[in-house]
Amino acid sequence: MALDVQLNKSVVIIEDHPSVRFALRTILSTENNIDVIGEASNGQEGILAVKKLKPDLIILDLILPDTNGLELVFNIKNHAANSKILIFSSHDPRIYAEKLAAIGCNGYISKSCTTEEILSMVRSVLAGYNCFPSNSQWSKEVKTSDTGDIVNRLTHRELTIFIALAKGQSNIGIAQALNISEKTVSTHKLNIKKKLNLNSSVEIASFAILHGLINGG
Repeated sequence: MALDVQLNKSVVIIEDHPSVRFALRTILSTENNIDVIGEASNGQEGILAVKKLKPDLIILDLILPDTNGLELVFNIKNHAANSKILIFSSHDPRIYAEKLAAIGCNGYISKSCTTEEILSMVRSVLAGYNCFPSNSQWSKEVKTSDTGDIVNRLTHRELTIFIALAKGQSNIGIAQALNISEKTVSTHKLNIKKKLNLNSSVEIASFAILHGLINGG
C-alpha cells in the first residue's frame, strides 16, 4: 500500500562521505515532494544546519569524524524536537536498534539497501511510522550472542566514551570534547572495562571493531 506524504517535506543529510551524500541526494531528487535543503559532513556542521533549517527529516550517519550518531541525536532533539531522524549506516542494526528507538530515532536503514528500499523507508518515516529492521532481515558471520545488548549495558555517556576510546582518542582529548574532567573519563573507562570484561585499550578497540561499533579499516 502506498504511503501518502504531504508535499514539500524537507530533508537534511548528515554524512561524512561526499559520494554517499551525492547518492542520497540523487535518490531523493526523484521524489517530487521531498527536498534536500541542507547537507553536513560532520556533527558540528549538522547541528548548525538542523538549528537553522528545522527539517522534517534528518538522515544521519551513525559514525562521524567529530562525534558518534548517538551523541548527535541528543543534540538534534534539543534543537529540532519535531524533526524525524533516520539512521543511515553500514553497521548491524541489532546492536543499536533498541537504544536508537529509545532516544527518539524513527528508523534505521543500511547503506547496502536498494534505491527503492531507501525511498520506501524515507516515505514511511515521513508518514509517521517508526521503521527498524527485524533481526530476521540481517545476518553476520561474526558471533553476536552478546553484541545485541552492549548499548543497553552501557549508559549513553559510557557508550560515547567507549567509541571514542576504541577510535584511539586519549582521556584528555575525550574530556575536552565532552567538557568533563579527565578524572571523570577515567572513571567511565574503568566502569566500561568492568561491564564488558575488557582489560586494555587494545581489547577495547578490538571489541568495538568485532561488533561493528567502529570501522576496522
